[in-house]
Amino acid sequence: MTRRVWRWLLAALALAPPALFVGLVTAQTVYPFGPHEAVYEVTADSRLTVDLGPIGALVMPSPAPWPVGFLGARVSVGPIPAELASADIPTVATLARDLTEYGQAYLGIDQTLRQAAIGLAADALLRAGIIWSAGLTALVLVLALLGRARRTQLTMWLGRRRVLASGTAVGAAVVGLAVATGLIWSAKPVAEPPAEPLLEGTPLAGAHLTGRLGQL
Repeated sequence: MTRRVWRWLLAALALAPPALFVGLVTAQTVYPFGPHEAVYEVTADSRLTVDLGPIGALVMPSPAPWPVGFLGARVSVGPIPAELASADIPTVATLARDLTEYGQAYLGIDQTLRQAAIGLAADALLRAGIIWSAGLTALVLVLALLGRARRTQLTMWLGRRRVLASGTAVGAAVVGLAVATGLIWSAKPVAEPPAEPLLEGTPLAGAHLTGRLGQL
C-alpha cells in the first residue's frame, strides 16, 4: 500500500510541471485598457505588445523577471463598452473623461499590467489544474483498462528496467526542453526597432511605436 501511494504521488508530481507550463503559455484574461475592453494573452517573444489595430502598436521589452524573461504578453485592445460609449455626439465632458482614462492607461501602465498579471496568473493556475486533473484521470482510466494482471506485469517490467525507464524519461525531458527552446527562440524578432527617444524618462522607456501611433 505504501509503495502504491508513493507511485501515485510521483505520478501526480510528474504531471504538475508540464501542466503548469501549458497553463502558463496559454493563459489569457480580460481587463480594461483605458476606456477600452482588452484581451491580455501570454506570448513567448519577450515583448509586451499593445495592439491598437489600424492605429498601430506599442512594443516594449517584457517586464517578466528571470527565469521567465522569455515570456511576454499581447494586449488586443477592443471597443469601448456599450455602457461607456454614447450614441450621441461626444461632448466636451465625455472627451475629457476619455482623455483622462487614456492618460492613466499609458502613464500608469505598470499598475495596469500588474492587475492584468494577476488575472493571467489566476487563469494559468486554473488551466494547469484542469490539465493536471485530466492527465491524472486519463492515467487512472488507462491503468483501470489494463487490469490488475497487466498492471503487475508492467510494474515488474519497469522495476527490472529502471535504467531504461530513467533513460527514456531523461530523453523525453531533453526533447521537450529542446522543442520548447526552439519555439521560444523562433518567436523572438530578428532585430528590434530603435526605442522612441521621446519616451525616455517615462514608464514607457525602451518602447517603440508603429503605424499612425508612432507618427502621433
